[in-house]
Amino acid sequence: MHEPLEIIMQNDRIKDLPSSISNLMGLRKLYIRFKGLVPGGLPKDLFMLPEMVSLSIFDSPNVGESFKRFLIDKPGCYSYSPLRLLNCSACGLTDEDLHAILCCSRNLEELYVPWNEFVCLPTIIKESSKLRYLCVTKCKKLSEIPELPSSIKNVEAKDCPILSSKASELLWSQALKEVYRLEIIMPKITMIPIWFDHCNEGGVVSFWARQKFPVLAVAFILKEKASMGSANLYINGCNARQFISNNYYCPYVNAEHVLLFDLRSLFKDDEEWRILDTFLIYEWNYVEVKYECDNLLLNDVVGMSNVSHCGAYVYKGQSNMEDIQFQCPYSTM
Repeated sequence: MHEPLEIIMQNDRIKDLPSSISNLMGLRKLYIRFKGLVPGGLPKDLFMLPEMVSLSIFDSPNVGESFKRFLIDKPGCYSYSPLRLLNCSACGLTDEDLHAILCCSRNLEELYVPWNEFVCLPTIIKESSKLRYLCVTKCKKLSEIPELPSSIKNVEAKDCPILSSKASELLWSQALKEVYRLEIIMPKITMIPIWFDHCNEGGVVSFWARQKFPVLAVAFILKEKASMGSANLYINGCNARQFISNNYYCPYVNAEHVLLFDLRSLFKDDEEWRILDTFLIYEWNYVEVKYECDNLLLNDVVGMSNVSHCGAYVYKGQSNMEDIQFQCPYSTM
């Protein structure tokens, strides 16, 4: 059967998937929620279906055993798996389970493993050269994160309370690598690194720019009782994004967490980003990046009190440092 298929299966009484599902050659997306899934309950050929690009498994505590069995039965075969998105939420995954998952699915672009039991991300994750998005939110035991692949752009690590300072520093260092459209959410374990070009208290990153708009990563550290908000960009007092598309969605950031992002991620694509150059109409132009409450009344009352500290790191390989200043250039004239 080669017709394109998407299957959703939810039944706590089902213990395993029939092996006949491997005959569905057109299967592209599979959504499973089986609390009763037995160890080894997934057919061994599931990953090798030629059109299988998305697999989502929720609340199935024995799914890790199936991945380990795949690895034993067919070692080396899974580098050819077409799977691009894998979601294993609340499946009780251990370090060993996650290692097997990464070995079995070398072509992953998105990996969602929230609400699981692993302590360390396996070092083999560095070999996932196509991985762009990683979600480890609510992994309460997670403490260590090894070097990530150069392809990674988004990391969501909300509510990981025992994440080590070393892991936090590694996530901060993604900005140092000048990752394109970087976006990271993580607990406030360490403060803004000293290698950032600018750091101050409050929720406004301000600088002066000329000629070509600089490329930079911006960080906001939210306070204990922060309200939901979003990042906005102002040039010479004008909200730049009101003249561009409204497709940007600012991710929800928990209180006492860090939002670290490439400023380009505020815009739909590079074409929109380049429009910012047209806003630089003066010799020096005043720019502000603000994290503001979604509730406008709260903004009027408490200003930027959502944020304790903020900072910026200029992507040196993509910006001219002579065209950006964090101190008013006119004060020295």
